[in-house]
Amino acid sequence: HEIRMFSKDELQFLHEAILLFNDEAFYECHEILEELWEKLKGEEKRWIQGLLQISVGFYHLRTDNEKGCRSQFTKSLDKFSQNSHHHMPFRLESILDIVKGIATGFIIFNPNYNAPKIKFDERSKYSI
Repeated sequence: HEIRMFSKDELQFLHEAILLFNDEAFYECHEILEELWEKLKGEEKRWIQGLLQISVGFYHLRTDNEKGCRSQFTKSLDKFSQNSHHHMPFRLESILDIVKGIATGFIIFNPNYNAPKIKFDERSKYSI
């Protein structure tokens, strides 16, 4: 899979979405990511879809929809299964561990679970 760089405009969308995610405004984050997702192709589109599904999963977690949460988290894991996410401008390892734990039932479903924060990767080739 060829990996291209996000444009400055795409990074602005992504940055806004991550700020919303970190504020636990998961529905609003999903809206921004969906708009970005529609414009992308290739691996970037796949990453954003996975991040979108994580955001929707946390929205379902907050609204006590266990089935919806686990479904979205399970779908999202497939988008990051080949470690290609290491090229993204943000770090997801800790979030993916939690998503996998909730998806598989290793972590008990709890609507009050504190969502982890997403951090931009300073080592990335991307900059805001």
